[in-house]
Amino acid sequence: MQSRTIILSALCCLFFNLPVFPQDSLNVSKISQLYNLWDAAKSVIVEGIYAYVVSYGTGLRIVDIESVPNPEEVGFCDTPGHSWQTALASVFAYIADGENGLSIIDVSNPTVPIKVGNIPTEGDSRGIATDGQMLYLCEGTVGFRVFDLSNPTQPIELVQYDTPGYVEGIVLSENYAYVADGQSGLRILDVSNPAQPLEVGACNFEGFARRLNLSGNYAFVAAGSAGLRIIDISSVQNPMEIGFMDTPGITQEVVTFGDYAYVADWSNGLVVIDVSDPFHPREVLTIDTPGLAHGVAVESNSLYTADYTGDLLIFNIENPSNPIESSSYITPGFIYFAALSGPYAYLAARDAGLRIVDTTDPVNPQEVSFWDTPGWAMGLDIWQDYAYITEDTTLQIINIENPLNPVGWGFCHLSCKALNVSVYGNIGCIAAKEDGLRIIDVSDPAQPAEISSIMFSGFVISVEWNGNYAFTATGTAGLHIVSLEDPGNPIDIGFCDTPGQCTSVYISGDYAYLTDFDEGLRVVNISEPYAPFEIVSVETPGLALYVTGWDDHLFLAADTAGILVFDISDPSSPILTGYYDTPGIGRALAVSGDYAFVADGSYLGIYNCSQALPVVHWQAVSIPDMPVILISPNPGNSEFKIQFFLEASEKTQLTIYNTIGQKIKDLYEGCLSAGLHTFTWDASDEVSGNYVVAISKGKSKSRVQTARLTILK
Repeated sequence: MQSRTIILSALCCLFFNLPVFPQDSLNVSKISQLYNLWDAAKSVIVEGIYAYVVSYGTGLRIVDIESVPNPEEVGFCDTPGHSWQTALASVFAYIADGENGLSIIDVSNPTVPIKVGNIPTEGDSRGIATDGQMLYLCEGTVGFRVFDLSNPTQPIELVQYDTPGYVEGIVLSENYAYVADGQSGLRILDVSNPAQPLEVGACNFEGFARRLNLSGNYAFVAAGSAGLRIIDISSVQNPMEIGFMDTPGITQEVVTFGDYAYVADWSNGLVVIDVSDPFHPREVLTIDTPGLAHGVAVESNSLYTADYTGDLLIFNIENPSNPIESSSYITPGFIYFAALSGPYAYLAARDAGLRIVDTTDPVNPQEVSFWDTPGWAMGLDIWQDYAYITEDTTLQIINIENPLNPVGWGFCHLSCKALNVSVYGNIGCIAAKEDGLRIIDVSDPAQPAEISSIMFSGFVISVEWNGNYAFTATGTAGLHIVSLEDPGNPIDIGFCDTPGQCTSVYISGDYAYLTDFDEGLRVVNISEPYAPFEIVSVETPGLALYVTGWDDHLFLAADTAGILVFDISDPSSPILTGYYDTPGIGRALAVSGDYAFVADGSYLGIYNCSQALPVVHWQAVSIPDMPVILISPNPGNSEFKIQFFLEASEKTQLTIYNTIGQKIKDLYEGCLSAGLHTFTWDASDEVSGNYVVAISKGKSKSRVQTARLTILK
């Protein structure tokens, strides 16, 4: 069959025509969210009693710093893109918003910032500067753009100026613009006529110029792996490098105060450098910040550091050579992955570890417990009474028999970076990037052990079990199908290349649905695992990152474009039935009935998708009017027959819970064929009351159906 491409033209117009706001939706409604975490803190500026922090995935965060010991976030405004830097003019904050161009936010009331405008641009907007009249937007390989701010909510572009390098930072002084131009060093332009910038001087040096700061006759340039470079700019026509300090980290940004330069040096933290003699700068102190130091700003006697893991650190610099941390505002965590089991959502939340949320009432989800993993929790799978978490180079196993009291149970150190995990029975598969697929024996969860591995030409990003096969998303190498009939000897038996970067896979019947990053959704026929072939592709807005399904519908996490819902009753012709442009970054999701639980970076978002699921597919089975789960007798007193129907062969778990979410019994866990299935539960030892029968299906048991069972004795 020839592969076809479906272009969602109407949807693309809805996403990309201006203005685009987070509430854009079709047949999907947001009913609740939990958490309000920062993503990577990129930069910070201070104005009055407020610090304006730019968070890569969650836009502008405003922190009241009037009370130094207790800074408090008072407002935030998410932006559609990936934010890098902000500049203030009058009552407006202008955001260099990555692929989304320029975002404009009214901050006249800092507690209620409002997005009032957006200007899409050609490049990747990473830096910004303004003198109140003109605005300069750094755009990477396409140089910088100059805007007239006479109408602050609708700036008028005057010119695009292309430099030889990659523009990431810019500083204005009098009639000149000083440009950090990546591999092309420092460029100095006369902007006395902003519509006609004219280069008057340049200085090349080692490294990659990212940001810069001016002090007197000197430009201090953060040059990445080449540390701090000091340029004499007393003659703008002939700038000259006169000194440098090669720091251990990757210099991101620099600010000066008196005779000292403060450098955000990434993994090396905050570096204090004495520049009283600019020809011979001298390091005097390094402060190990909790995460990755990315941005710095100085106001009065205080130094502000944007730490990439989501922290704002504040230092007293009355003694400039010895900054003392006076306070901080910390929001640990970033939700990478979600899985469902019974009434609970389990979240892999980066440095916040495993979070467990009771979703019995989707309108009012409540965190009930957590387990703090030693490293960053990135991937997650639930199997029986255990949560399997990938964090850095370790597989952590947490006993969740009582979700209110998770207990660390076992771990397996790996010789590689673990991204994600899929567990089935006694075997776990770990997606290990360039180190392939790692096979782990988890028959004893307290002592898991690696037993084999298999390599591919691409990076293994995720994996999905189905039957005896592991369907592996291998980035630029597409989909690979691995036979695990003998887990000690995995065999790569088939593959289907994709044009993008395959990031996840969902299996339904004879079809694999792949997210292919900037190449959208791909549908592959896997009826013959040795010879899979693509039958159709669908272009999607955003970056297609993760996919899962429920009955005949597909749910796709599309990065900054949120979530998309497709009807796949005809796999060769997926039909878009709903979408929601979520406020954060849609990375992964799990589905239960009408609800989608979205790992949205800073949030767990819960969305009602009932309007996007108009077809009741259960009516198509041979037993008329059969409910999703049939229990008889109900109520009953001892023995219950439980029946349900599967439209396709898939991994299934049948579990009984009490009404406070405690697991009573696993009736079945394994792979079931398509058709009607019947199980019997002997409840003679249980007390009278209501119980929950839960059927968990598919990837990470992310699709859950439930029914109430009543015991009367």
